[in-house]
Amino acid sequence: MKKVLFLALVLAIATACTQTKESYLDGFKLFVENVQKNAQDYTKADWEKADEQFTKLKDSYNKFSEQMTSNEKDEIVKLESTYTALKLKKIKEGAKDAFEKAKDTAKDAAKDVKEGTQKAVKKGEKAMEGIKDGLKD
Repeated sequence: MKKVLFLALVLAIATACTQTKESYLDGFKLFVENVQKNAQDYTKADWEKADEQFTKLKDSYNKFSEQMTSNEKDEIVKLESTYTALKLKKIKEGAKDAFEKAKDTAKDAAKDVKEGTQKAVKKGEKAMEGIKDGLKD
């Protein structure tokens, strides 16, 4: 939760201070650096808040793009790409975790089916023994 509050503070500073191109660039850079530093520990709620802030920062780009040098525009592209890569990495990790859980569930289900089948076979064998005993002279 501290991360979310910090991100909210970063965004507040970035949007409140976006009166200049420099403060916009600094705010965007600070935001991405913070996400990069904490992304591994982000919860779903943290990512939702970060996505909102990222969208606001991206939306503010048009205010300053005409004032930016080519290098500054390149820096924004790099920051956007870094954020997107961090997000994709987290999605990939989440998908991998979900796959592992599904795999474990499937293994457990297969084990249960195997055990159930073995029990059914034993019951069937006992039933056959009973039938044979019943049919004896």
